[in-house]
Amino acid sequence: MRCKVCGHAEVEAIDRALIEGKTLREIAERWGFTTSSVHRHKLRDLSEKAQRGKELQADKEAVDLVERLAELSRETREITREAMRKRNWGLALRSIARKEKQVAMEWKLVGRQEQAEEADEVRRAWWELWQDLVKVLEQYPDAHAAVLGMLNGRDERLRPAA
Repeated sequence: MRCKVCGHAEVEAIDRALIEGKTLREIAERWGFTTSSVHRHKLRDLSEKAQRGKELQADKEAVDLVERLAELSRETREITREAMRKRNWGLALRSIARKEKQVAMEWKLVGRQEQAEEADEVRRAWWELWQDLVKVLEQYPDAHAAVLGMLNGRDERLRPAA
């Protein structure tokens, strides 16, 4: 059976009155329904509309979040590249660490394939930074040996996939 209230030309005004807390009797009298028709509409149809509205709002918020995360990811990538170009290793490392967190969030939001590509990009950045760091430390033999000792065995995990 079709809802009489849903078929009314002023259904939006009726819904608004229900949301504003008008009584079933007030609404029924104003628009010529029985209180039971208005009550059924409120329980069944208005609840469904409210749920759909919540779902649409949640979808919009998810899209907004993905867009904000993508923009943040682009900015982080630019900062990382600039820091590495200027040989600002501290900023480069912090930026890469931030990118790792973004990759984890993206993985949760969008899926494994994109996550794998992003993770490989982070590994490439780490690998380049690691190679530059080792090269710079060659002029300081003790520091070079200490860093190589600490990183021994870890470099394969940093190496990007072929």
